[in-house]
Amino acid sequence: MERVAAEDSRVLTLHHRALIVDACNTAEWDADYVARLHGSGVKCVWKTLASQHGPLGTLRDIAHWLEIFDRHPDTVTPVRRAEEIAQVAAAGRVAAVYTLQHTRPFDEDLGLVRVFYEMGIRVVQLTYNTRCAVGDGCLEPNDAGLSALGRRMVAALNRLGVVIDLSHGSRRTALDAIDASASPVVISHANAHALVANPRNVPDDVIRALAAAGGVIGIDAYLPHLSQDLDKAPSVDDMIAHVDHVVQLVGPRHVGFGLDLGEGRTLAQYLSYNFPVGAYPSWEQRQKNKTRGLERIDQFVNLTRGLVARGYRDDDVVAILGGNFLRVFEHATGVSSV
Repeated sequence: MERVAAEDSRVLTLHHRALIVDACNTAEWDADYVARLHGSGVKCVWKTLASQHGPLGTLRDIAHWLEIFDRHPDTVTPVRRAEEIAQVAAAGRVAAVYTLQHTRPFDEDLGLVRVFYEMGIRVVQLTYNTRCAVGDGCLEPNDAGLSALGRRMVAALNRLGVVIDLSHGSRRTALDAIDASASPVVISHANAHALVANPRNVPDDVIRALAAAGGVIGIDAYLPHLSQDLDKAPSVDDMIAHVDHVVQLVGPRHVGFGLDLGEGRTLAQYLSYNFPVGAYPSWEQRQKNKTRGLERIDQFVNLTRGLVARGYRDDDVVAILGGNFLRVFEHATGVSSV
């Protein structure tokens, strides 16, 4: 009993000490959600503002989120540089980093990259599941990798100081982008393909290349990335198993969490993505088989508990909970030439 109490005390101490980052926040926010986020221990969210729209639709998405942030000034503060994250966290608020889950908002115009940067975008995912002008997504049957435009896009993002995200990218696109980028890149929300052979999960050779370039992969809580049986709910232990795999492969400095919980998402939103059956669950499977122990953002402490239970050292727990993603963000935003 004393051992259990000591372990739980250590969990809570580390959870409050760490500057915890959720590198993929896809939730819809209302007052209840914001209150739970604020109480979760998460101190920084990389908030997806848009993914599937062109420039005008993305501007509308950003306007929508600006209104939401304005409703919660005492709880959430948008940030643009690494040092602001620590300042916001010290003030007891959650720092929000603006992200885009596609380069579609730029409409193949590198000039628009600068425009969205000036609006505060600091993380950009190069592709979604299918082929676009920048490169191939993970569901393309013929993987041609990063395009010539994609290489110019990577260079433009590097110059501005924007973190490049390779989630949803194909294997070849990921390897090409890692090689082309002057700064470390991330895969903000995906798991290990060696454990679950979903096309959205990441092969070991890509994880090795990502780590060799200083990057980080964020383990997510999404059903098909944790379980090949979409009628069976995975668990927090399943998520920690993916952390273990990455750590055994490349060490504890190249893994974090990007939950992609999608709380508050509606059936209409889900259907609008036209996700392919098999690689993605049905709406009913998604709703029924959420990750046990991490159905909601306010259960984030269970990840800290899982890391402690697996025997990770204090410094490694703090790094995995947020320090690793913060390092990449600091590197990118610190080299901006704007």
